Amino acid sequence: MSDYHDPEHDEMPEPEKSKHVALYRWHEVWGMVLANPTTEMFERILQDTAATNRRAFRWIFISGMASYLIGGILFVITTGWWELLPQLLLFSVVSGAITTLVFLLSSVFLQFFARNAGGEGAYEHFQYAYAASAAPLSVIRTLVLITTRNPIFFLAVNLYQLLLVAMALRAVNKFSWGKTVITMLAAFGAMGLLLMVPFVLFIAIIR
Repeated sequence: MSDYHDPEHDEMPEPEKSKHVALYRWHEVWGMVLANPTTEMFERILQDTAATNRRAFRWIFISGMASYLIGGILFVITTGWWELLPQLLLFSVVSGAITTLVFLLSSVFLQFFARNAGGEGAYEHFQYAYAASAAPLSVIRTLVLITTRNPIFFLAVNLYQLLLVAMALRAVNKFSWGKTVITMLAAFGAMGLLLMVPFVLFIAIIR
């Protein structure tokens, strides 16, 4: 039996690709989504190997903390009540946790309705695309409220957020605009009814 060894026919193992090396840094993702809000842009950021819900939750938690800290620190500076700073730091963590919980529930609810409407996108992908706009706009919303105190600007930021959520839902599930709008109306309507249940029960109890 021949022991001839042909090195040219050896199968070289391919280098293992890192699953979580980001193609875009956080500020690049946020900038691309806010500056060029298109369905194609959301599809582009989802091609990143680091497009995970862990990264999305981290963005939401930090932005929730930052939003609270911005308003709180401004209050401390203007009033001179520096003794409130430790409590401010503590409540900023609570704010980040609550913001993350609200984000989790709303993203799961929206994608649940999308999948039942024929969408095939993953929950993780929608959460990442959703967070790419929700995180920066959370901070921007706080800055607008503090600096302008104009409800029109505040409303404009919220409407812009709603548009970006629709684009994210459309990009992840390959929906038409009509199907996207119907899905969002159904999801938000169901969430509204669900939130009314504790209120109705409370009214029934105190009567």
